[in-house]
Amino acid sequence: MKKRELAKMRKQPREDLVKRLNEERKKMRELKFNLSLGKASNIRELRLRKKTIAQLLTIIKNNES
Repeated sequence: MKKRELAKMRKQPREDLVKRLNEERKKMRELKFNLSLGKASNIRELRLRKKTIAQLLTIIKNNES
């Protein structure tokens, strides 16, 4: 995620962030499944999904406090 996107995400309501988090987790599950079957070969995308999920969780936690 780029810095501009992160700045926009920090301003979004918690519900939208949780919704996006669930979507990212679903996409990551599908990607892992496809990698195990040999259908997908882009490992970099998996790393980016993990990073995005971590950033979303951090934003959600920071907004709570």
